[in-house]
Amino acid sequence: MSVDVSGLRDEVARLMRKAVFALKEDKALYVALKAKLTKKEMKILLGQLHGTPKAELCERLKLDEARYEALYDSLVKKLNSERIKQLLYSES
Repeated sequence: MSVDVSGLRDEVARLMRKAVFALKEDKALYVALKAKLTKKEMKILLGQLHGTPKAELCERLKLDEARYEALYDSLVKKLNSERIKQLLYSES
């Protein structure tokens, strides 16, 4: 199954508090994030990338709003951790 990750770099940059270096290209960024995020966190990120309403994501993932918010907060926290940021930056 092919996942549309175009624009992923912009979405991740939006969620990061401070991106010091350039982020990897979309496909490489997807591979790096897939290894560090839970499946539901990744689905929330991709859902936001594609403009899926929160209510629809909650229904698809069988989450209540509180659990959605907890997963979203965890996603943002991970994207802002220095260890994960290092994996997301471009080599050049």
